[in-house]
Amino acid sequence: LGSKNRAEKALKRGELLFNNIERVEGCRRIKRGDILTLKQSLPLPPPEKKLQARMNFIGHMLENGLRTLYEDDDIAAVYKPSGVHTKHASNFRYLAFEDALPAILTPPSS
Repeated sequence: LGSKNRAEKALKRGELLFNNIERVEGCRRIKRGDILTLKQSLPLPPPEKKLQARMNFIGHMLENGLRTLYEDDDIAAVYKPSGVHTKHASNFRYLAFEDALPAILTPPSS
């Protein structure tokens, strides 16, 4: 989940089970023997407008040199054009390098 805040939100939504109980208050302390279960649901597809914007962005990145230099199941080396944010969280108004990666990388075989 990446952070305490995300874990607390998952608890509130019933996506993170504490000893197979949904909707547990976030102030509980985890002890040895406790079981945390993350219920994974498929993400909703993005709206058509966002999907088209992502496709345009990926096309632009490919035109400007985005390419895979090396890739295996464990690591990838990718050329990123200059002037593009790497992390999506750095600026929510614009797409970032990590948004284009699923379009150019092969999913792991395992």
